Amino acid sequence: FSLSTTACLLSLLVFAQPRPATIMQQRNNDLPFFKLLGLDSSATHAREDLTKTMPVIMIMFSADCDHCQQEAQGLVASKNKLKDVQIVMGSLSPLSELKIFYTKNKLSELNHLLFGKDYLYFFTRFFKFSSYPFMAIYNKNHQLITALQGDVGINRILQELSK
Repeated sequence: FSLSTTACLLSLLVFAQPRPATIMQQRNNDLPFFKLLGLDSSATHAREDLTKTMPVIMIMFSADCDHCQQEAQGLVASKNKLKDVQIVMGSLSPLSELKIFYTKNKLSELNHLLFGKDYLYFFTRFFKFSSYPFMAIYNKNHQLITALQGDVGINRILQELSK
């Protein structure tokens, strides 16, 4: 191998490693403003649609991600434990794929769900993450508790919500 080929391979190994989720620095870690395009492609969902006294889980996902499917199924399976939690799910996937994801995973069974296309690319500009699904969990005062990425499982999500 040449020196440049070796350097390229090493950089691929370094940058391909999973990294912990981080969140862009904000002065006060408040729940950020966002806007999602609904599945009907005309309605939008925004921060203003959320109840101000309930915790929020913001989830960035891809409709073709297996780990995202597992997390969605875990959320639905634990819907009774999440009945007082607001869930925001945003994706860059096409609306046609989002409709399939929504139906296949029975997301209509979740209370307080805002679901749609991140058509303004908010999540990817605001949050720093390297894998799907990504979650930012906020308490009932809409202050950031933690940011998680990957298939963390419902027990970890519930643990973080109880903080």
